[in-house]
Amino acid sequence: PHNPLELSAAMSQASQAQGYLALLRRFVGLLEPESQRRVSLRSLVAPGLGVASFDAAMDAAEAAEAGCASGRS
Repeated sequence: PHNPLELSAAMSQASQAQGYLALLRRFVGLLEPESQRRVSLRSLVAPGLGVASFDAAMDAAEAAEAGCASGRS
């Protein structure tokens, strides 16, 4: 599979990529209406990924994030 340059950089510098992805998500959250946030985020981080695949990845990431947040409470 072909990895874009950004993905290759993210894979080699995972700790920086997490911060970068969080920053992009926050940026999209501030600028886009809720109905357009996933579309905008997908266009920034995974434009070649299909909508269903991106939605599945986002659902899994949000569930993991919620699990972490509830574990801290």
